Amino acid sequence: MDNALNIVERAMADNGPESATRITNQVFHDFTGIDSYDLPDLLLSGKEIPKLRGAKQLRDQLATLLDCRRADAGALLGASESRFSRNDYLDREMLDRAHAIIDTYVHVAAAIHTPNATRWFNAPHPALDNQAPNQLLRTQYGRNLVNDLVSALLAGIYV
Repeated sequence: MDNALNIVERAMADNGPESATRITNQVFHDFTGIDSYDLPDLLLSGKEIPKLRGAKQLRDQLATLLDCRRADAGALLGASESRFSRNDYLDREMLDRAHAIIDTYVHVAAAIHTPNATRWFNAPHPALDNQAPNQLLRTQYGRNLVNDLVSALLAGIYV
């Protein structure tokens, strides 16, 4: 299994940093084994989720990417440690959350490079009430706050 940071760096090298959507899709595929273009069918129509990679592997890749504990990465995916012990299958909620987190990460990494992006996600930010961005990725509301901050930073707005 490739290291998560190497996967992102390779995807950026293959696609160029200005192609965030393609990078997100490639990283998501490398983490889950699932093509992002299949997500609408998987998330919305109830199509069976292929068992190409396990939930533990996805959790571990996110933990490496965000430089956090596996338990914290599991919480970002909406699952407890006991859930990973009982069931290693990916579910719709995990796929949805993973894609959103990877997409946010890729936008930051495109602007400030992969190792800096990992540090950025772990550093408290005044615009987020001095919380680290990775602490807010557990909920859609928190992801929206982080994405708004990322958009402002990419637009050159000082926050």
